[in-house]
Amino acid sequence: MLLEQRIQKLCRLSDSEKAIGELLLERRYDLKNLSTRDIASLTYTSSATVVRFAQKLGYKGFNDLKDDYLAELHYLDTHFRRVDANFPFDKQDNTLEVAGKLNALLKETLDDTLSLVDGHMLQRVTQLFKRSHTIHIFGIGSNLLLGRLFQLEMRRIGKKVEIESLVGEFGFNINTIDKEDCVLLISYSGESQTVLNHGRLLKEKGIPMVAITSLGDNSLKALTPLVLHVTTREKQYTKVGNFSSEYSIRYLLDLLYATYFQLDYDKHLQTKIALSKAIEKCRHPQSEIIREEDI
Repeated sequence: MLLEQRIQKLCRLSDSEKAIGELLLERRYDLKNLSTRDIASLTYTSSATVVRFAQKLGYKGFNDLKDDYLAELHYLDTHFRRVDANFPFDKQDNTLEVAGKLNALLKETLDDTLSLVDGHMLQRVTQLFKRSHTIHIFGIGSNLLLGRLFQLEMRRIGKKVEIESLVGEFGFNINTIDKEDCVLLISYSGESQTVLNHGRLLKEKGIPMVAITSLGDNSLKALTPLVLHVTTREKQYTKVGNFSSEYSIRYLLDLLYATYFQLDYDKHLQTKIALSKAIEKCRHPQSEIIREEDI
């Protein structure tokens, strides 16, 4: 859940909390120049009340809350100015207009996702993958299909990746995963009970986990410090498709493959070319662009 939504929930409580919350939602970027004392004065409350408001949202004080809220506002107001992630095309659009709008959505999504990438976090995840004997992927629905593409790429450079596709069996399969492995959990909402149940079992066993999930507060992020954020623009179900979230997840998985590949670039390139060459010898493309010189 985004911080703005959490603030809105607090507005439904006491009169003082409602006054503080409404001021934050109304002033937005103006908060940059307002102190705890300023907020108290403008809402006819006390500095202690403002601090307690921040603490109810999980912060030590108002300044920490303000910094995160301003960062979230910047994210929400950046990108996606040309297209709606939930309804990227309209019923009156012709075929080429639909094509153009999906192209715009893809570009906006990639730019948006890149803005959420934390280089240090990405490096930590990549190093975890390097140390792990096997990477296990768990999610539901289309997330498993996206994970399958990642699995294929990683296997072609010699990295073992397993997809946990039988939901009912994952609880048993956890017993075959040890601390030398790691698990990648994918959930856009971060609230899928199936994913969370398995995540809790993994945490109890001390298995390293990585979460790919939405921006903001959610239950999945509470299970692991290793989190990569998906572009967070889509509603839960009021939309024509999962275009944006799936583009974003695919980009993050491609990015993880690329950063892992780069850890031992020459070795991985040699492995991939040798394997592909052995398989592709039976194919003879007519296009000069595709055709290799030594085939």
